[in-house]
Amino acid sequence: MYDNEVDKNIAGVLSWRKKDFIIKNVKDHIAWEGRNLFIIGGETKEEFLKMKTGENCTYM
Repeated sequence: MYDNEVDKNIAGVLSWRKKDFIIKNVKDHIAWEGRNLFIIGGETKEEFLKMKTGENCTYM
Protein backbone atom coordinates (compact mmCIF):
# COMPACT_ATOMS: atom_id res chain seq x y z
CA MET A 1 0.00 0.00 0.00
CA TYR A 2 1.08 3.54 -0.67
CA ASP A 3 -0.13 7.05 0.11
CA ASN A 4 1.60 9.26 -2.49
CA GLU A 5 3.06 9.04 -5.99
CA VAL A 6 6.65 8.45 -4.86
CA ASP A 7 5.62 5.51 -2.69
CA LYS A 8 3.41 4.23 -5.52
CA ASN A 9 6.46 4.07 -7.80
CA ILE A 10 8.43 2.15 -5.16
CA ALA A 11 5.53 -0.30 -4.81
CA GLY A 12 5.57 -0.74 -8.59
CA VAL A 13 9.24 -1.72 -8.50
CA LEU A 14 8.59 -4.21 -5.69
CA SER A 15 5.77 -5.77 -7.71
CA TRP A 16 8.26 -6.88 -10.35
CA ARG A 17 9.67 -9.46 -7.90
CA LYS A 18 6.48 -10.62 -6.20
CA LYS A 19 3.78 -12.97 -7.41
CA ASP A 20 0.10 -12.01 -6.94
CA PHE A 21 0.99 -8.46 -5.92
CA ILE A 22 -1.67 -5.76 -5.83
CA ILE A 23 -0.78 -2.08 -5.53
CA LYS A 24 -3.39 0.11 -3.86
CA ASN A 25 -3.77 3.37 -2.02
CA VAL A 26 -4.02 2.95 1.74
CA LYS A 27 -7.21 5.05 1.71
CA ASP A 28 -8.89 2.35 -0.43
CA HIS A 29 -7.96 -0.49 1.93
CA ILE A 30 -10.68 -2.70 3.36
CA ALA A 31 -9.74 -4.58 6.53
CA TRP A 32 -8.68 -8.19 6.00
CA GLU A 33 -8.93 -7.82 2.22
CA GLY A 34 -5.38 -9.11 1.71
CA ARG A 35 -2.52 -10.80 3.49
CA ASN A 36 1.22 -10.21 3.63
CA LEU A 37 0.69 -6.46 3.48
CA PHE A 38 3.63 -4.21 2.63
CA ILE A 39 3.27 -0.62 3.79
CA ILE A 40 5.47 1.74 1.73
CA GLY A 41 6.40 5.07 3.34
CA GLY A 42 5.89 6.87 6.63
CA GLU A 43 2.69 8.68 5.67
CA THR A 44 1.17 5.37 4.59
CA LYS A 45 2.14 3.77 7.90
CA GLU A 46 0.46 6.58 9.84
CA GLU A 47 -2.75 6.25 7.78
CA PHE A 48 -2.74 2.46 8.17
CA LEU A 49 -2.23 2.62 11.95
CA LYS A 50 -5.17 5.06 12.25
CA MET A 51 -7.42 2.32 10.83
CA LYS A 52 -6.66 0.05 13.81
CA THR A 53 -7.37 -3.14 11.85
CA GLY A 54 -4.89 -5.29 13.76
CA GLU A 55 -3.58 -6.80 10.53
CA ASN A 56 0.02 -8.00 10.32
CA CYS A 57 2.15 -6.12 7.85
CA THR A 58 5.68 -5.15 6.89
CA TYR A 59 6.67 -1.50 6.98
CA MET A 60 9.15 -0.33 4.37
